[in-house]
Order: sequence, then structure tokens, then C-alpha cells
Amino acid sequence: LIGFDRFIPRWYFILDWKTASELNNSGFFVQRSTNGITFETIGWIDGNGNSNSMHAYSFHDRNVEQNITYYYRLKQVDFNQNASFSATLSGILKGENFEVNSITPNPTNVNAEASIFMPENGSVEINIFNILGQNVQTSHVDLSKGLNKVTIESASLAPATYLIKFQMNDKTITKKLLKNL
Repeated sequence: LIGFDRFIPRWYFILDWKTASELNNSGFFVQRSTNGITFETIGWIDGNGNSNSMHAYSFHDRNVEQNITYYYRLKQVDFNQNASFSATLSGILKGENFEVNSITPNPTNVNAEASIFMPENGSVEINIFNILGQNVQTSHVDLSKGLNKVTIESASLAPATYLIKFQMNDKTITKKLLKNL
């Protein structure tokens, strides 16, 4: 399922599941992958131990980006540490708008990289501002429709907090970058 958070304007995945009964159920590790093979644990949901009634569970994965296929599975663990896996499900958030998904690493002491989704081919202006509001760097990049990775020249910046303004046509997105020593 896909949900929309009214308080944070980002899309996310909602994982819902039910159990008809439970026997020694300690809980569920929620696991995610971007290749369907190597999974990482992104959450834990407590089980209900021993139960003969139906229980509903839910997990919201808010750490996702547009146009990337995500694979999910549950690792159910008993109190005696026996485990079993659910079937694997996948989903993708189709992007239709200009979006700066992430800046990594952040904080950084090297050049950072921005993940930018473009609804069409176009040019993006990138401005970096210090905490005084002074523009310390400007660049223009031509990007292709789809997901793009753009290097942010931050290695030479002084250690501080910066605001990075990405502008495409009439849409502006601002992200924070922390530069370490």
C-alpha cells in the first residue's frame, strides 16, 4: 500500500499484515531490499506471544525515494529464536514532479551527492548559502528525465551548516547540508 502523510509532504509505503493466531510469537523484523536479494532490517514490531484471535500489524516506511523498486519481507521470530520469512512483495513510487530525494553523505567532510528526480529533461540551478544567507557557490547542471545523481562540490567548504537551494523552472527545493572538519 502507498500512503500520504498529511504533516510531512512525502510519500511512503504502508506495510499491513494480520495473523489468525500466534504461538510463541516474539515479533517481526521488517526487512527491505532494493535488489530483492540482500535485505536489511528497518524495523521491529512486537508480537502477541500466544493468541487464538486475529491481530493486525502495520509499519510505515518513510525512508524511500521515487522511482526505486523496494522489496519487503517479514522475519517472524519466536521466543525461542526460531524464525520464518514471509513472501517478498515489491513496490515503486512513481515520480511525476521535480524532487530532491536526498543528499549523502550528510553530514560530510567530502563532496556530497544529491539524488534528483526530473519529470523531464531540464536544467537545475544549485545555490549553496551559508548561515548568514550569503551565496557561497552557484552551479547549473543539465539533467535527464528520471533519477539523476549530482555531485555537490562541498569538500572545499568551511565546516558549517549550509542551505542548498535547487531550482528548476518555477519550483525551488531547499535542503540542509552539514559540513564537518
